[in-house]
Amino acid sequence: MYRWTLFGMSVLILLLAGCGGLGAGAVDSPAGESAVNPAAVMITWPPAGEAVDPEPVLQWEAFPEAAQYQVLVAEVGSAETAVDQTVTEPLLPVSPPLSKGTGYSWTVQAQDGNGRIIAEAQSDFSVKDDLVVVWPVNGESVDAQPILQWDSFPGVAQYHVIVVDDDAFPPVVAFDQTTAATQIEVTPALEPGSFSWTVQGADVDGQVLAELNSQFLVKAVITVVEPANFAQVSATPTLTWETFPTAVTYQIILLDDDAYPPVVVYDNELAATTWTVAEPLEPGSYSWTVWAKDANGLTIAEAANQFVVQD
Repeated sequence: MYRWTLFGMSVLILLLAGCGGLGAGAVDSPAGESAVNPAAVMITWPPAGEAVDPEPVLQWEAFPEAAQYQVLVAEVGSAETAVDQTVTEPLLPVSPPLSKGTGYSWTVQAQDGNGRIIAEAQSDFSVKDDLVVVWPVNGESVDAQPILQWDSFPGVAQYHVIVVDDDAFPPVVAFDQTTAATQIEVTPALEPGSFSWTVQGADVDGQVLAELNSQFLVKAVITVVEPANFAQVSATPTLTWETFPTAVTYQIILLDDDAYPPVVVYDNELAATTWTVAEPLEPGSYSWTVWAKDANGLTIAEAANQFVVQD
């Protein structure tokens, strides 16, 4: 009887311990283990399937009682983890950059102070590939209605083109169109100034596969003083134009339009705003262009005119 009582007491003690009757510490899960049914973390960005930049900022809603969050990112179909980081705030700027043109799955696990997983969520995204600019190259000076061009991208059904006026405050969308072609003319004409442009290539489902971001400068107009357009002039005319703000030098090109193809007669660069043709020109039609350039050699303004040398 005595022995039976001791044995029964031992069983009772073990049962109490198993039910948590001897303290909460007896039932804590080891760090990294999940609760039986972990709750769901609410992901706020990116949405599932979104195409993102190579260094996205993954975001989710803060979870009550979470002391930290473990974030795991891996290429779709790969067993290797590209990102494994623990943060205390509900966001993670991914670094180093992820591979372009690649799909990723990611998991965020909310953990309590003991490292136990109390909530989690899973999602996926892809990293946009690069569209290749054909024209204008980054920083190029263009006319008011440039024809933007880029290389085609496999799987793309349409391209979304946006041009932004960077000189406006805040910046203003000046052009927003979608096309199936790999070029588009910007209309109506843009005002002189700095512009940035983006093209996003999307598949038939609207998923962005590739993107480009670039800039160009719309040239201003230089005011010609003389000769007037299509004026008749002597064989050694003097070309004059108004000073353009921020211009450091001016480049003049004179073409013989009667030649086929037209021939460059002069190509000079000077700091002055007037230039006289030294060698007498043959009778005929000529066109001339003057470009104003800043200290970096960038063309910021232009004038184009014609004249006729009399017999």
